[in-house]
Amino acid sequence: MLTCAFQELFGEEFLMQELKTALFDLREKVSDLLVRL
Repeated sequence: MLTCAFQELFGEEFLMQELKTALFDLREKVSDLLVRL
């Protein structure tokens, strides 16, 4: 029950934010690698 409440509170938006952060981080790493080549 507590888990359900937690998922409802933080679910979609939290996951989307995490995903955006991960994608941004990945993009920076990739561009950093490309600059070194």
